[in-house]
Amino acid sequence: IFVGFVVYVAAILCVELVGSNSSYPSYSSRVEDLVSTTSGFNNFQYFGTLIRSMFTLLSLITLSEWSTITRPIAEHQPGVLIILVIFAMLTAYGVMNVLVGVMVEQALRANADFAALVSAEHKQDQMEIIKTCASKLANHADEITGTADLTPETLRHAINNNTSLADMLTQIDLPSNCSVRELFSLIDDDADGRINIDEFQATMYRLLFCGEFQRSCVLQISLNTVKRMLVLVQASLEDMRMKHGDRFSFAPSHKRIQQEDGKRC
Repeated sequence: IFVGFVVYVAAILCVELVGSNSSYPSYSSRVEDLVSTTSGFNNFQYFGTLIRSMFTLLSLITLSEWSTITRPIAEHQPGVLIILVIFAMLTAYGVMNVLVGVMVEQALRANADFAALVSAEHKQDQMEIIKTCASKLANHADEITGTADLTPETLRHAINNNTSLADMLTQIDLPSNCSVRELFSLIDDDADGRINIDEFQATMYRLLFCGEFQRSCVLQISLNTVKRMLVLVQASLEDMRMKHGDRFSFAPSHKRIQQEDGKRC
């Protein structure tokens, strides 16, 4: 719309300044002269009417007839050439760059959407692999121990004796050189030393589909859980101190930390 408006305004100026100027040697508004194949520059043919002027200006935007149009004008009306140069710079190098920028932005946005779609499909594939792994691990543990719960030993035994299961675990994009003990600690959400099939799938689902804010929430939950456990341990120690007297005389942990912080300050 903006380019069309600029072309329209510039076309009016060119009609008044160039198209109506009869001082050009080849100026003619007759139809037979307009369709003539002579080499003379007919200013009316290029700028005589609004439609002709707009068409000529569109050619100037693409710079396809720049020399053909501007050189005769520069000889007869040098001042008008300045207007045409400004027009060409504004449209061909200004607005067109904006349009190209918009198209590039749209292309980048489409590429980002496509990448997000591919990532979502990849996560869905990973989740299917996780479900299959959980089922195979549960079956393996049931065959060995009679229960579907996994322990570090049964997990190691399953991976070492089932190459297809080991290959499937590598497709989940776990950290490089991840050991069996580290994998078990990663999945053992409640830290009870045992993993069931639901815990396996729920933990891996969280790891796969959590965003930045959700990861922060999970981390904060873990920190608060640890703090709660420390409070319970501290309360138990306080009860023991009250029951056994001076044999358990010590400063509460949080007070000791405050004292150490005071010394450092």
